[in-house]
Amino acid sequence: MDRTDELARAIFEGLEGMDREATTVRDGHPTGLYWYGGHARPDQRRPQTEPNWTRRLAESLPSAGFPAAAEVPYPSRPRKRCDLVVDLGDGRSAWIEIKGAFKRYWRERGSEFLYRSYLLHPLEEGLDPKTHTAPRDLEKLSWLAPADAAVVGFLLLGFDTRDAPMDADFADLGRLARLDAPPWRSWERDWDDPQGDEGRTRCRLWIRPAGDSAGEC
Repeated sequence: MDRTDELARAIFEGLEGMDREATTVRDGHPTGLYWYGGHARPDQRRPQTEPNWTRRLAESLPSAGFPAAAEVPYPSRPRKRCDLVVDLGDGRSAWIEIKGAFKRYWRERGSEFLYRSYLLHPLEEGLDPKTHTAPRDLEKLSWLAPADAAVVGFLLLGFDTRDAPMDADFADLGRLARLDAPPWRSWERDWDDPQGDEGRTRCRLWIRPAGDSAGEC
C-alpha cells in the first residue's frame, strides 16, 4: 500500500505544529521553526536547529500513524546516520534526510553566496566547498537498497521573505539534482511565519523508491 501522500501530509502538519508551538523568545527574537533549536534546547547557548526538527518529528509522527526514529545508522555505513526513518507498515520503511535552507538568514548577513553553497554545492560551480550541503545529503540516500527501505526521501525546509523568494532556487536544485523528474515524486507546503515576523516557511519533500536512483546527481 502506497502511503506516501499520507506521509507527506503528516510531515507538513507536524512541521506547522512545531512552528506554532515554538513561542520561546531568546535574545529578544522569536524562535519558531526558523530557530527551533532555541526553543527545544533552552539549556544550550548555541543549540542546533536541524537535529531538533528531526527529534520532534520522530516524536509527533506516531500520533499520525507513522512510528518513527531519529538518527538511525545506515545499514551499509553504520558510522553515518539518516535523519529520520519512518515505519510505513507491513515491514516497509521510509528513510528521509532533512536539510534547512536559510535564505533569509544569509541575506540579512550579506552572504547569499554561502546560502547557495549550502543549497547547491557541488552541483553548481564556483561555490564554497561545504561538506554539509543538500546534494551531499541526497548522495547518502543512494546507499540504501530495496532490502533496506521501501522508499527514500529528502525534506528541504526553506526560509525566505516575499521580497526575496526561493522559487528560482528550488528550480535550480530540482534541475541540477534531477529531483524534478521520475523516479522522484514531490510535495510542497508554504506558510507565513506564525510569530508575526516577515518570514515565510517553504517546505519541499521528494520521495522515490529505494534503489531507483536513475537520473540522480
